[in-house]
This record gives sequence, structure tokens and C-alpha cells, in this order.
Amino acid sequence: MKNKVLLLFISFFSMFVFAEEKFPNADSLRPGDILLIQVFQHPELELRVNVQTDYYINYPFCDKIFVMNKTLDNISKIIEEKLKQKNYEKVQVSIFVEEFSKRYVYVTGEVKKPQGIEVKPGLHSSARQAIATGEGFTEKADKNKIFVRRRFKNKTKIYPLKIMDTMLKKENLDDFILIPEDTIIVPSTKPVSVLGQVKKPAIFYIQTNPMTISQAIAIAGGFDKLADEDEVLLIRNKKITRINLKNLFKTNGDIKENVQILPGDIIFVTESKW
Repeated sequence: MKNKVLLLFISFFSMFVFAEEKFPNADSLRPGDILLIQVFQHPELELRVNVQTDYYINYPFCDKIFVMNKTLDNISKIIEEKLKQKNYEKVQVSIFVEEFSKRYVYVTGEVKKPQGIEVKPGLHSSARQAIATGEGFTEKADKNKIFVRRRFKNKTKIYPLKIMDTMLKKENLDDFILIPEDTIIVPSTKPVSVLGQVKKPAIFYIQTNPMTISQAIAIAGGFDKLADEDEVLLIRNKKITRINLKNLFKTNGDIKENVQILPGDIIFVTESKW
């Protein structure tokens, strides 16, 4: 039984690794790159080749070679081995990139300037850099649900960025390196509404995380003189919760009634009956 479980684990792990290898990395050669292949003392074997859309190069002296995620040195060694099999002895292959195709990453959704961003070969673009190039977030941005969509052929992978968690934990967004054709998607959030017996009824988007119900009421100017602090209604997904904030505002304490609010919440301050 243990052997069967181990085999299943190995099989699953192998499938995962294989799937990961199907995505080009940040430094991989890309379709449209032009390579110059030279063989020392064999000028007849010199050839310029294009990286095809399937990440193969067609070097007729060695047939097709898959180059995704391989370095130029890796490819040189592959060609040397193939040439030796065709009776070319002690060959020394050199490969140079004569021309790189253009590489882009994209940032879209609730950023101030959605756009494609060209990434120079040999340089990397991080999630933070891409968002900064998009001139930052709009007020409608849902910073808890930002993700990177990575596509290759018929495969798609989603990487949640969790911007707010990253900021709170002081982690580094620059650690997430984008690869060409990645798209950062910043979805919209829902506004919070504070209505009823407050000085300045407001509709706004959460900019800090977490935000409590008392902070939301403060944004609306606080209670007016007719407010019933004993009964504040929190409306979330059509469900109404009655909250007593009287003790909180008298003592400035952190009581359980000072709940965290979420996008789309409606806070309604009722009128006092007295």
C-alpha cells in the first residue's frame, strides 16, 4: 500500500514539474529571435536561424532543436553532439543572438494607465515595476484580488499577487518576476456606503486594509445629533446585522462590535427614538 501511495505521489509530482517546464522562463529565447550559428573551421556549417513559434530552430545539419528555457551554451552543446554523430569530429559551436524579437508584459484593469510594457532582453520586469509604469491604482482597484495571468499555447496559469498582504508583511513585490506576455489584471472593487444619521453621507472605496466600521463612520463625518449609536445596521449580501457602537465611542475601546468592513458593505445609522 505504501509503495502504491509513493508511486502516485511521484507520478503527480512528475506531472507538476512537466507542466511547469511547459512555460518559458523570463530569460528564455522567444519566437522571432534570430540566431547566428558558427562552427569553428567549418564555414560551410554557418547559418542564421529563426526561433519558430513552437520554440524550435531548424538547423538542417542537425534537424530541429527545441530551445525553450535553454541557454546558448546548452544549444551549442546539443549541436556539437549532433554533428559528432554525423562524423564531424572535435567541432566547436558558437551561437550569438543577432536580433531579439520585442518582448512585452501587460498591466490592465484598475490602473491609471493600462498598457503594454516593452521589456528589454536580459532585463526583468517585476510586478511592482509594471504597476508603477501603469501609474499606480485607481481608487476602484481591488488590491486583494490582483493576479497575473500567464498563458502559453493552450495552458493558462493564475498567480494571485495579494498586494495588501504583501504591504502589511513588508515583503517585496519585486520578487515576482514577469515573463514576456504575462498580464497583470487589477479587478474593480465595490464601494462602501455610509448612510443615515451621519454628518456627511459617503460612498467610497476602501484604501486601507483592514478598515473598521468606526473608521467608515468617521469618513462620513461621524454621527449627527439624531443618530442612534445603539443600533447601526451593517448590510452585507442582503443580510442585516445590528451593531451597538455606543460603548466603543464612549471609551475609545477596541470592542468586538467594531467589525471589519468589506467592499460592497452598506452601513446605515438609524435615527434615535428619543
